[in-house]
Order: sequence, then structure tokens, then C-alpha cells
Amino acid sequence: MAFGIADLQPEKEPFELEDGEIIYFVSLAEFDARQKAEFKRAKNELEMAEKRFERARDDAGREEAVMLQKEISQKLVRVILPDLPKADLDGLTMGQMDMVLNHWTKLNEGQQGN
Repeated sequence: MAFGIADLQPEKEPFELEDGEIIYFVSLAEFDARQKAEFKRAKNELEMAEKRFERARDDAGREEAVMLQKEISQKLVRVILPDLPKADLDGLTMGQMDMVLNHWTKLNEGQQGN
């Protein structure tokens, strides 16, 4: 059997919303250049925000760093779940966003650029 375009199309991973609607993750293989750049930039920004949190000298600095982490995590989730309604995205906790991002990362292990 020949290798072809169909082999390049990853199987879609579903994500079920509270109302039962199914949306799908965008895999790393599906990223266009803009999405790939946006995702890499946001991952780098998240690492910098985490370091900022570690270096914060007071509660105000830590809170500012956490709010920045949340904003960046939302960007990352938006790239991998572009059809996620804004209200649902806004309702996700930091821990839930981490779970979504970790799930996506596991799905994309071994793919170049992750």
C-alpha cells in the first residue's frame, strides 16, 4: 500500500463540552506556520511567566505572574481547541487548562516540533 495524503491526516481527538457538543483538538501535524509560531511563542512566554513567579518577592508579584500564566495558558488552549466557546475557556481553572494541555501534549508525543 502506498503512502499518501490520507496518511498525513491525523485522527481527530474529540473534546466534549458540558452541553454534550463535541469539538476537536487541532494536532501538531495540522498546525500551519502561524499556529506553530503562535504556540511556540506562547510556550516560551509561559516558561518566562513561571520564572517570574519564582522570582517574585511578594504576593502582588506572584499574583501578577499567575494572572499572566492564566492569560498565556488561555492562548495555548485557544490554539489547540479553536472551537472552544469563549465562556467555556474563561470558565476553565488553571488546573483544568494544565490538564487539557497535558492531554494534548501526550497525544502529540513524537511529532516533530512539540
